[in-house]
Amino acid sequence: MRAKCSSPVLPGGLMINEIRIKNFRTIKDASISGCRRINLVVGDNGSGKTALLEALFLAMGKSPEVALRLRNWRGLESTFSGSPQIVSDAIWRDYFLDYDTDKQVRIELDGSHAIARHLFISYKSSSIELPLSSPRDEDYQFPKQVVFEYIYPGLTQSYSVEPRLTDGNIAFPPPPFDAPTEVYFFAANRTYSSGEAASRLSVLSRAFRSTEIVDIFRSVFPSVIDLSVEVIAGQPAVFAQIDGRREKVPLPSASGAMNKVASVLLAIPQQRGCVFLIDEIENGIYYDRLPAVWRSILHFCKLYDGQVFATTHSAECLRAAALVAEESPEEFAVIHTGPNGPRKFEGKKLIDAMNFDIEIR
Repeated sequence: MRAKCSSPVLPGGLMINEIRIKNFRTIKDASISGCRRINLVVGDNGSGKTALLEALFLAMGKSPEVALRLRNWRGLESTFSGSPQIVSDAIWRDYFLDYDTDKQVRIELDGSHAIARHLFISYKSSSIELPLSSPRDEDYQFPKQVVFEYIYPGLTQSYSVEPRLTDGNIAFPPPPFDAPTEVYFFAANRTYSSGEAASRLSVLSRAFRSTEIVDIFRSVFPSVIDLSVEVIAGQPAVFAQIDGRREKVPLPSASGAMNKVASVLLAIPQQRGCVFLIDEIENGIYYDRLPAVWRSILHFCKLYDGQVFATTHSAECLRAAALVAEESPEEFAVIHTGPNGPRKFEGKKLIDAMNFDIEIR
């Protein structure tokens, strides 16, 4: 029997309440219940913080194609050569605990009707025997085939995807129905695209909603007077009007932290009820601005029914979150990853830990 979750459901009912993960990367068996609107993920290097975010991203995506993005964000190439089995193993084996492909990967997210989904990843022997190589470009099925099975309990629908090698590239059959995808991943070593940010700001501007993002952005960076979409050398970008500067400045040129914060905040209003996964959220942000960053993220998440899972190594980042949590502790939780599985603490314990200088990282 599955334990019932005690966490509140967001307005509109869009929230991950419970997470169960088995045999994924470094995670043998994890169960987390009572997730909140803002979930801070802490723990030692290699303890599974980023793996937890990746598990959520894989399950909430509607195709294993997102796995190639995760490879790129980990610094691994997505260009392959060799036999179909070698290519298959290169892509998929490290998603299995200790590379044991005999054990099924299980990622189960339960909560609201719209967000609940389960993903099972298995290796299955193919019924078709193929040569290791062929001079012709043909469609191949891997001799030992990885299968992604997606189950949507709230929609009472499911489907399976078997990636194939086509013309030397990985092909992913489309899902048979329009599966919901309400997730954004902000990788630690990923460059935040100014083009994406410009597109999102343009959407808000056309709907006369850009003022809300500018006002909240200025609460973090008071020197910024305005944000706008400008075109330079044919490429759109977000520009900042900064106090004392003679011209507007492309946001990435003004500050990497400004570009990062703007990218996160601009993503939240794009679709109501999304989950935002942010790896090493504090990177590049001056410690004194972190309380305003957390306050801004919480404000937009409450406004647009969003939910955040963010990893951090920083005590300053945790203290900043605790300051904001004092105003609404029920919105916060801390998930500590470790060799014995994750432990979850309520927002009140985060506040107490910071007040008494207790180490929880």
